Amino acid sequence: MDRKVNGWRAHALRWSRETSLVWFALVVTLLWPRIGAAQLAPTGPHYAGRTSDTGHDSVGPSGGYATSIPLDLPPARGGLPLPLQISSGGRGFGAAGVGWDIPLSFVRVDDTYAHRRPQKQPNLPIAPRSQITVALPGQYAEMVQQSTNLWIGRNTPTLSMRKENDVWKVFDGSGLTYVFSQQPCGGISCPGLVDLGMWLLRSIEGPGNSVVLTYDVKLVTLPGASTAATSIDLIALSYNVHSSGACSKNEIALSYDLSLPTDPPKALSVMGTRAIVRQHKLTSVNVMGRASCGASPERLRLYTLNYLVDPDTRQDRLASVQMYGREGTDEANVAVPVAEFTYGTATTVAPSGNHVLQYVNPQS
Repeated sequence: MDRKVNGWRAHALRWSRETSLVWFALVVTLLWPRIGAAQLAPTGPHYAGRTSDTGHDSVGPSGGYATSIPLDLPPARGGLPLPLQISSGGRGFGAAGVGWDIPLSFVRVDDTYAHRRPQKQPNLPIAPRSQITVALPGQYAEMVQQSTNLWIGRNTPTLSMRKENDVWKVFDGSGLTYVFSQQPCGGISCPGLVDLGMWLLRSIEGPGNSVVLTYDVKLVTLPGASTAATSIDLIALSYNVHSSGACSKNEIALSYDLSLPTDPPKALSVMGTRAIVRQHKLTSVNVMGRASCGASPERLRLYTLNYLVDPDTRQDRLASVQMYGREGTDEANVAVPVAEFTYGTATTVAPSGNHVLQYVNPQS
C-alpha cells in the first residue's frame, strides 16, 4: 500500500514539475522582447507605398507631397542618365514655383569655418577644414581624401573623384564619368561660382555617348547687400552624339519667364557665406530631335507649365502641365493634360481684402 502511495506521489510530483516547466516556457515566450520588432519602419513597395494604398504618390521626409512631372524624353544611348527632373517636396520657391524645383548636380568645396570645427596643426595658425561634397541625381555624398588627388565617398565607396586642371571628375564605379566645371555657361566662365566654391555638372560621359548641360548664371544685386548674389538656371541638355561627333541627335531646351537683375528675388538661400537667389520660374520644356547634323532640330514634344497665385505666400504655384505633340503633325497644336494640382491653404480673404488665418471652430 505504501509502495502504491509513493508511486502516486512520484507521478504527481513529476507532473507538477513538467507542468511548471511548460508554463514557464509559455510565459518566457510571451514576455521575451522581440528584438527591434517595434522599431522597424515599413519599407518596400508594399506597406502603403503605392498610390492605390494611400491615394498619393508618396510623402516626403518633412510630411509634404513628393512627386515629379512625368516627362517623356528620348532615352540616351548606353543607359546614360538624364539629370532633368521637375519634382515637388521642397521648401520655398524653386525653379517651378512654390514647393517645386529642378535639382542641380554639383561639386562644392567648402573652405569656410561655417558649422565646422577648425583644424589646428603644430606651429601653424588655425585654418578651416576643407570639405568636399558631391550632389548627383538621387544621392549626396561627402568625399574623403585618400591620397594627393583621390577622394572616396564616405558612405558610398564606389564613388571616387579626382581633379584635372580646374575640372572635377567623379566616377560612379559603373563606367560613367561625371564632369564638373565652373565654365558650363556656353563655354564661358559662370559668374559667382568661384566665390561659391561650386562646380556645376557639365557632362556625363559613357561609352560612345555623352550628355552635355548648359546653364544661365547671373549676378544679382540685392538691396543693401555689399556682395552680389548668384542666380543659377539649367537651360539646355544635349545628348546622343553623332558618330562623327559633330552634333547631338537630341536636345532639351528649358525656358523661363523674364525678369531684370534688379527685380526682387523670389527666393534666397545661403551657401557658406554667399547667397543664391531664384529669379525665374520655368515656363516650358522643349524636347527636340534632328535627323542629321545638317538638319535643324525639330520639336518632338513641348511641355508648358501653368501657374496660379498661392493664397498663403502670394507667389506662383504650379497648377497644371500640358503637352503638345510633334511639330508638323495634327497634334502640334493640341494640348494634352499631363498633370493638375490643387493645394490646401491656411489663409482666406476677409471682406476688407486682407488675407487672414483661416480658423474653423469645431463643435464640442
